[in-house]
Amino acid sequence: MLEGEDDRDPVEIRFRVWRDEYFAAWLDAVGEARKTCSTYLSLDEAERASGPVTRLVLGSHSADSILDDVGRVLRFPELVQLTLLRFGPAALPDDIGKLSRLRYLDVRDSRLTALPDSIGRLRQLVRLNVMGNRLRDLPEPLFDLPSLRSLNLIANEFSAAPAGLRRLPALRYVRLDGNPLPESEFDRLHAWFDHIDGFDRYFG
Repeated sequence: MLEGEDDRDPVEIRFRVWRDEYFAAWLDAVGEARKTCSTYLSLDEAERASGPVTRLVLGSHSADSILDDVGRVLRFPELVQLTLLRFGPAALPDDIGKLSRLRYLDVRDSRLTALPDSIGRLRQLVRLNVMGNRLRDLPEPLFDLPSLRSLNLIANEFSAAPAGLRRLPALRYVRLDGNPLPESEFDRLHAWFDHIDGFDRYFG
């Protein structure tokens, strides 16, 4: 190897770049959030709010960061957007489905190994981002979500494309790159979705 040459796997390098881009995007989202009076950046701040809390953007750049009591988010039934960046290794609350107005859920880079079944009760959920976790499958109730349009599964541990994806009637965008999927699984995804008008055909 030549002096100064990078010996990391190209996939590792690519995902480091992607992570950096996502952190930059998260910081931009925080900046925008501060302009919106109904968006809160800490649970303590949200709990002191005098009106409904519709947006929570929580997280840290520290890999060792832990949100001590993630269940506290259930105290805000008016939530429309919930972002929990690197809140692991805690799990999502089993009763996350109680946030029935939730439309945007982002739990990237949180070391999650599973999602709770109650996520299937989020009937208004439009966008779900679970990038950079340790998921190998998805709970069966998730595939009955009638409004889910965007599903980001990048950099998890899926060895096969979840067959239930075909049951999501509103799905128009799905990402599975960065998972240990054989090429044949991406062929299956094309077979499932290429005929749908308006579907984003980038799977990996």
